[in-house]
Amino acid sequence: MDTKLCTSNGSCSGPVSLNHVEMASSGAGQSLLTRTVDPPHQTKKANVPSKRRGFRRCKTAPLVVPDMNGNNEKLPCPESVNFGMLHSHLRWVPVYLSVYLTLGTICFSMVEEQIKGKKTNTVLDSLYFCIVTMTTVGYGDLVPGSNLSKLLACAFVFSGTTLGGLIVSRALLMNQKVGPSDILKEIETNKVRRKLFVVSILLSVLFLIGIIFLICVEEMTFVDAFYCVSTTVTTLGYGDQSFTSKWGRIFAIFWILTSTGCLGQFFIYIAQLSAQKRQRALVEWVLTRKTSRLDLEASDMDDDGVVNAAEFVIYKLKEMEKINQEDINQVMKEFEELDVDQSGTLSVSDINLAQSSCSGPVSLNHLEMASNGAGQSLLTRTVDPPHQMKKANVPPKRSGLRRCKSAPLGAPDMNGNNEKLPRRESTFGLHSNFKWVPVYLAVYLFLGTICFSMVEEQIKGMKTNAILDSLYFCIVTMTTVGYGDLVPGSNLSKLLACAFVFSGMALGGLIVSKGVDYLVEKQEILLVKAIHMNQKVGPSDILKEIETNKVRYKLFVVSILLSVLFFIGIIVLIFVEEMSFVDAFYCVCSTVTTLGYGDRSFKSKLGRIFAIFWILTSTVCLAQFFLYVAQLNAQKRQRALVERVLTRKTSRQDLEAADMDHDGVANAAEFVIYKLKEMEKINQEDINEVMKEFKELDVDQSGTLSVSDINLAQSSSTMM
Repeated sequence: MDTKLCTSNGSCSGPVSLNHVEMASSGAGQSLLTRTVDPPHQTKKANVPSKRRGFRRCKTAPLVVPDMNGNNEKLPCPESVNFGMLHSHLRWVPVYLSVYLTLGTICFSMVEEQIKGKKTNTVLDSLYFCIVTMTTVGYGDLVPGSNLSKLLACAFVFSGTTLGGLIVSRALLMNQKVGPSDILKEIETNKVRRKLFVVSILLSVLFLIGIIFLICVEEMTFVDAFYCVSTTVTTLGYGDQSFTSKWGRIFAIFWILTSTGCLGQFFIYIAQLSAQKRQRALVEWVLTRKTSRLDLEASDMDDDGVVNAAEFVIYKLKEMEKINQEDINQVMKEFEELDVDQSGTLSVSDINLAQSSCSGPVSLNHLEMASNGAGQSLLTRTVDPPHQMKKANVPPKRSGLRRCKSAPLGAPDMNGNNEKLPRRESTFGLHSNFKWVPVYLAVYLFLGTICFSMVEEQIKGMKTNAILDSLYFCIVTMTTVGYGDLVPGSNLSKLLACAFVFSGMALGGLIVSKGVDYLVEKQEILLVKAIHMNQKVGPSDILKEIETNKVRYKLFVVSILLSVLFFIGIIVLIFVEEMSFVDAFYCVCSTVTTLGYGDRSFKSKLGRIFAIFWILTSTVCLAQFFLYVAQLNAQKRQRALVERVLTRKTSRQDLEAADMDHDGVANAAEFVIYKLKEMEKINQEDINEVMKEFKELDVDQSGTLSVSDINLAQSSSTMM
């Protein structure tokens, strides 16, 4: 294989063979940054035991290795791969739902006389009222009429939203990967897009079924049926159109649960698809940009002047945001405990010594005696420790390759200029995108106010001021609170309300998406600071503490903010709207949860001015609260898995699975990759993507990268 060697000034001297590369890399005094290691075929000439290819098992073989007695020993599998364990969690969801509906039906049946509205059957109406409350549709055709029934409704709406959060949390756990890697790759690539397509079709079918049923059974016009379906699916529920017949409510019990859940999944998949696109763009950027000298410098974990495959994979995965420095530090702590001889690699003798050290001290002399003999199996042979390398007249490692942690992230080139690692635009440009959210919100509210002002005479209910009422109605529609104190009274206003409730939900999804992106951006900045210690603002311990407990802190802050908003809302309703404490508490609960039965709402001019700002803030705050609860639950599960991976004993099969370069031992980078896979932080596809780039850059096929490899690879690509 020939290529062209280019000098620093850009001139090429013609084809250069690998022999020239080997000649250029000789000499003990040469900088390790530009020295290539000997290719594998030269290792045999140096009387070093050859690599054992039999160390690696067939990819399609079962994950078992026979022990000395002929028994098969399996590598432990994480719990998430266990189908029964995962699905057992999911099976509890119908149980919780059944208990909730049973208790709700019984409780509301006991206070059935205290519930006002059109009734058909005690048990049926109680179950229907329970469903409407849990899904926060709140038509207003059945409303609590006493303090007891109001407090009961408050309790069940909060427990119902909690149950909804539990269902979403359990559903997210189903995204764990199980099955053959090729099938998983195909599913992982397009599964969100396929799910979105399926949910879209299902939502359309449910929409059509609902319209047909309302026309045929409830005897509505097409516009009223479309309007009722739209306000139900979006949980808006003004209450002027609802299911009033016995058969209608039987149908509604099942249809409301299915349709509202389906729309929720629709928006979840859109958010996931957006996040995936951003992640893929980052991965593509990482894999396509040119690798520089500073990349090699940053990825060299063992200070030997060259970068092996495992080190390169770890560096690229950090750059892709698949892992962070804290993940690596956790595994490195275990590696250092197992590396008894401090050679920088692990073998079976290391594992045995480390695990037997609990029963007594073990000296390095025993380890050296155990590792003597060229004919010994590489599975149990340890490499020479660093102090033995010097005795063998091997050039010492240049620790100067690693820069000072507090130094700036730049290395002076030959001209004295500082070169920096490239940054992505998203690191600094995302926040500017987030600033567009208030603009979108302002445009939405402005257009909504104008449109509803134009049809103000066609809106029924208690009015105060044309502009104020239109803005108030727009807010109530966008947040799907739907009190029912102002309702559309004509076909035009109903169609207008349908358009604005869907666009309002889309805007809400955009706000949540941008908000999450902004939070991810803040996390990304912390990640960059963690990777490059020189760019940190403040001690690393503070950043570590923030990163570890970030969700818990956010949940604490949101809880306090939600409590303050709750208290302020009650105070305003008591003193401005002149409600009793129970009515004020009930109104706040039905508003924050977007339930909005409509029997209690803001009717005064001052109250509606307050509601314009308070409704937006409180509803979003509650949504964030449940989001952080779900994140905290997911983090606890992830930490439990990490703890299990790091605390279980490392076996011979672990070393065999971790060894990437077939040399019979596992170095630090290989061990980190294996453990991160076991923690489900990364998968084999992530590694394969990076390994493809590594093989392209490894021109001399030595299994390591140096600056000469990078120069040769990039010069050969320009000549092609």
